[in-house]
Amino acid sequence: MGILEAVTDRLNFLRTHKIVTDEENLILEYIASNSKNDIDPRLKIKLLEILKMLVKRSKKPFGMLIILGWKREWNSQYAALLDETQNLFEEKRYDLKETSIDKAVKVFSALKTFDGAILINKEGHIIASGIYLINLNPKKVLERLKLKGEDLSQAFGFKEKVHTRHITAITASLILGGTTVYTVSEESQIIRMYENGTIIYSTLKEEQKELVQKIKENNRS
Repeated sequence: MGILEAVTDRLNFLRTHKIVTDEENLILEYIASNSKNDIDPRLKIKLLEILKMLVKRSKKPFGMLIILGWKREWNSQYAALLDETQNLFEEKRYDLKETSIDKAVKVFSALKTFDGAILINKEGHIIASGIYLINLNPKKVLERLKLKGEDLSQAFGFKEKVHTRHITAITASLILGGTTVYTVSEESQIIRMYENGTIIYSTLKEEQKELVQKIKENNRS
């Protein structure tokens, strides 16, 4: 079975079990077919599935920021570890491609109260947690993308007011080329994915509607 066929098969399973909606299925199929990076789309979908299950099973709201596709060469310029106790992956690393959904949910559950980002390389190995991202300037990204708005949330295309975690995530998705970045909103539990400085997936209905409209327009052109 090819990669895209495997993605479609898994998305059909997720839709049948009401883990994703028809709209989400359309968005995720588009992501798998039109991604601008070389990360395995099966890994992207699996990480999203893990986050969805984590949100569903969590008794308390939590926030999270994950960078998929992290490169070690970025460590000195963009990463700082302020609390070594929050990095659980210095010696033991989990391979998300080989780890079951249930086990992965348990691993990520242990990170819900941590500050900072979780870093995963493009092969799917979790390499660090509790990482503070530094030297990421959102205004420079807005200038590069020629985006404007009353505030950073509006300029980046968010349909609700968001805070530092989300602005950092969407900024990182452009500056750290070839990554796919994920956030879970502590306030609303909305899950988003970002690539190249844009939102490519969201569980917020208003953002989903806009993404679906753009996909349909692209498919017609």
